[in-house]
Amino acid sequence: MIKLFNNYLVNYRDPEDFTPEEDREIADFLDVLLDTQPMQLAYKYVTEGLGKPMSMDKFKEELRIIWFEPFTNYFGNDIVFYCSGFEHVFVGEGKFNPRGGPGWGEISGYHNWVKFYLDEAKGRVNFLGTQYKLPGVSEVLNPNVVTLQMTWTLSNMAGDPVAQIFKERGGFFVGTSPECDLAMGTVAYYESVQKLISTNGGL
Repeated sequence: MIKLFNNYLVNYRDPEDFTPEEDREIADFLDVLLDTQPMQLAYKYVTEGLGKPMSMDKFKEELRIIWFEPFTNYFGNDIVFYCSGFEHVFVGEGKFNPRGGPGWGEISGYHNWVKFYLDEAKGRVNFLGTQYKLPGVSEVLNPNVVTLQMTWTLSNMAGDPVAQIFKERGGFFVGTSPECDLAMGTVAYYESVQKLISTNGGL
C-alpha cells in the first residue's frame, strides 16, 4: 500500500497519469489483497450474500475499477475531476491554488491511519485536536477510531512547502489493516449499488 502513496497528485485539478510501473504496483497490491482473509470474506459476501456471482479474476478487475479507475466526483456544485476511490480514502486530495493566495486550502478524503502516521513522522501533517461534535462529549475513549482536525503541508520536488491545507473534521480507523479497510469499503460499495444502504450512511 505504501508504494502507492506517491502515485497521486494532491491538487484535485491536476490530471492523474499512471506509468506502467505504477499500474504494476496496483496489480501487485490487488494480488496481495485477494489472498487475505478480509477480502476473501468480502468476495464470499458479494458473490453469495448479495447474489452477484463472479470469478476471482472478475472480482479483481471490479476492485481495480472501483478503487483505482479515475472518475469525476459531483459534490453539489463542486465538480472534482481525476478522482479515484483509493486516492480519496487512503491518500487524500487537496483543493488549493498552487500560485498561493490568502487562506488555507481544503483537504478532501484522507481516511487512512498509516498515511497519517507516516506524514506526521515526517512533519507533513499536524494534529489540531479531536472534533467529535457529540452532545455533551468532548472525547471518545475508543483507541480504534479518531475524528480530528488537521493541517497538511504540501511540498514541491525540492522539498519546499507550496501550500498548507486544512481539514475541519475528518477521521479514520486506527490499527486496521489495508485489506480490512478495502474489504469494508468494497462491501459498502456493492451494498450501496443494491440500495441496501443510503447515501447518508443510514440503513
